[in-house]
Amino acid sequence: MSGIVKISQEDKSLLKSLAIRAKHGHEWSRPMDLGAHDSSGHSARLKRLAEKGLVSRERRNSIANMIVRSARGSYLYAITEAGQKALAAAS
Repeated sequence: MSGIVKISQEDKSLLKSLAIRAKHGHEWSRPMDLGAHDSSGHSARLKRLAEKGLVSRERRNSIANMIVRSARGSYLYAITEAGQKALAAAS
């Protein structure tokens, strides 16, 4: 087994966006920063990528998240080294 995770075109697009933003000084990104018009689809895909270890996921420090502590909330995402490798393998 090679250890490289296969990714879909949609995953590749999100990872590429995260990598580009990181190169320009934006290590952490919101789903909306990655071109989502409705963040729910991107959020679900980013959560799955985080579960695979291809992105890091952290709760965003926003007023809404401080007031209402629920399972739902705003998260920030960053590409990991494993995500960089998967992206390179898919290119």
